Amino acid sequence: MVVAWSVTGCCMVGAVAAAAVGALPEVPVVDAAQLRQRLLAACGPDGPETTTVGVSSTGFVAVRTTGGPSHVLAARLERGCPFCFVEEILTEVGQDAEHAVERYRGERSRGVNAMAVLTRTVPDAGRRADILPMTGNRKPFRAACATHALT
Repeated sequence: MVVAWSVTGCCMVGAVAAAAVGALPEVPVVDAAQLRQRLLAACGPDGPETTTVGVSSTGFVAVRTTGGPSHVLAARLERGCPFCFVEEILTEVGQDAEHAVERYRGERSRGVNAMAVLTRTVPDAGRRADILPMTGNRKPFRAACATHALT
């Protein structure tokens, strides 16, 4: 009898979890060039104070802006490596971009999923790029890209 109630309870919990997951909105699939253009605009001189960009453990690009118009965005790239995408943004707007990309790749090689925090400094000087570990599930997405494949 106890086993039957335990099984019933587990099934109910599973049904509730499945319903909750089904109720979550799908992450939109976007063209990388359009998302890139949107992020570069956000990192411009009139953009918000901070733009954070990273790759979730399931492979979508996660973006958050703060200080000014605050937004949160999640998007799956139509094609291409999401980690290469983050590095392109770092290279385009980050101060000392080469070092920032090196730190970003170093975190990934250690099995830590990292994000780039791009903070506005003085106008036209680019953005300070801080590489920080992701919060929540820190396990990196397994990219098919040769540059970002985990060994």
